[in-house]
Amino acid sequence: MSGAAFDHLKALIVEDNVHMRTLLRSLLMALGMKNVFEADNGGEAFNILRLKSPDLVLTDLTMK
Repeated sequence: MSGAAFDHLKALIVEDNVHMRTLLRSLLMALGMKNVFEADNGGEAFNILRLKSPDLVLTDLTMK
């Protein structure tokens, strides 16, 4: 699969576990995504959503 298919997309990872965030970031970047944003809580995620308008959001539903 060509990374060029995903290089224009913006993704947001919302996860309170730093190790899981790092893993997800690595996977998305391996697919060719260049704009990957991270948030470790809901408030930060809403700010990034408003400012960056990501195309994809991966979120943890049971954050602490």
